[in-house]
Amino acid sequence: MNQGLTHAGVERRSHGSGAVALCVVALLGTFAVAVVAPYQSPWPFVVAAALHGCALVWLVRTVRSGRREEVAPRAIDFVWGALPLVVGAVALALLLLIAQESGIRGSALPRVLSGEPLGADYPYLIALVTVVAVMATAVVRLVSLVHGLPSAKAASQRAEAAAGAATEAVVGALAVPAEPRTTVAVTSSDDSFWRRLMSPGAWVLFGICVVLSIPGLWIVAADYDGSLGLLGYPLFFMAAPVTAWACLESLWRRDRELGVLFPAVGRSIVVAVVTALPIGILDTIFVQLPPFVDRVRSFQRPDEVYEGHSWFPLEGQSVLESVGFDLTIGGMAIAGVVGLFTAVFVVLPVTAFRDPDQFIREQGLSRAPEHRARNAAVVRVLALGLPLAFVVPALLVNSNSDDPRRWIGILLAVVGVLAGYYVWRNQRVDVAGRSASGAPMGVLNPEDRASLRRGEEGSD
Repeated sequence: MNQGLTHAGVERRSHGSGAVALCVVALLGTFAVAVVAPYQSPWPFVVAAALHGCALVWLVRTVRSGRREEVAPRAIDFVWGALPLVVGAVALALLLLIAQESGIRGSALPRVLSGEPLGADYPYLIALVTVVAVMATAVVRLVSLVHGLPSAKAASQRAEAAAGAATEAVVGALAVPAEPRTTVAVTSSDDSFWRRLMSPGAWVLFGICVVLSIPGLWIVAADYDGSLGLLGYPLFFMAAPVTAWACLESLWRRDRELGVLFPAVGRSIVVAVVTALPIGILDTIFVQLPPFVDRVRSFQRPDEVYEGHSWFPLEGQSVLESVGFDLTIGGMAIAGVVGLFTAVFVVLPVTAFRDPDQFIREQGLSRAPEHRARNAAVVRVLALGLPLAFVVPALLVNSNSDDPRRWIGILLAVVGVLAGYYVWRNQRVDVAGRSASGAPMGVLNPEDRASLRRGEEGSD
């Protein structure tokens, strides 16, 4: 029996790694051909379509074989399932960049529809469809893996019932540990506000970022033409890495009363203000010092319209009025967004998969043995679906009708709606606990409404 389970697990892992390897080869091959190909060459898109097509076939086989397996998926299966989605997103960005450099982005589809396509138009569109199909298949595989948690429990339950050697409580342990595996509490209400807010290591990181903010501004002062690009923003907003780290620490610095998720989201706001304000004030004072002002003025961008600087005010404008606001208020905003993304995209999913009991407890869901496996699957779907609330609007707002990002956004919106329905329909709320504490019930599904009615009738 153990050999069969091991074989099934190895087979799934090898299939997943093969699909990831093909996606990586497709990405690198597309980039390599694009570097040497001439202007508007179709070959980068041909290579991308062919290699991603092979990856798509492999992924489809993986999804089909995974549905036939009855062994519960493991953490490594989710890693291999998510990697094609990540690599596919990078490949999609690369295709859009190559199309932009070739002058066909946004105009390929209209030319094809009008019957006057260029040589690279068809390969470009086929490559886009193939990459999007790979990403969609990866999403389907992740959903099937999550769904496989309760389904694997049911399959194991049938096997154990036939053998007459286990109870339903033991079967439920296949989806979540028999004993709640909760991170040890590090902080509590007995600690000071500052200790609960950030660890000693985070405070050290804050001090390092304060020190580095001065040479960072000195470097940016020489970047008159904006050649640093996105690399210049971390030098401006040094509070962002501190906030991200403080939110990430919630994974191993559980608070006894507040838990993991609420402190992670709360730190994205409080730590951003606490760290960005002193850094912003210090930097605002520094940029007004004569040596810094002289350095900015010595690096001016010659332009036909005006002489200016990509990062700092034009000649004659007040540095305090223009830069001070950006370094303080803007620093808080950037740090807060980075912290919130860390909480939503990292802390929530990791907690849901590593310690679902903690997630279940904080969400007010039932921890009864017969409901733990079901709620574990629910919180995992919730953790994967919640980031779509940020991803979908970003894709829809920053795209037009013929942009593939628009269609990806629509696809992910549908996935988000289905995930939300799955969470609502399958969750089991701790009705008794919420009633006792006075917490709002929310929109209960039929099973929870029936439990609430039974509780009210019992109390009468």
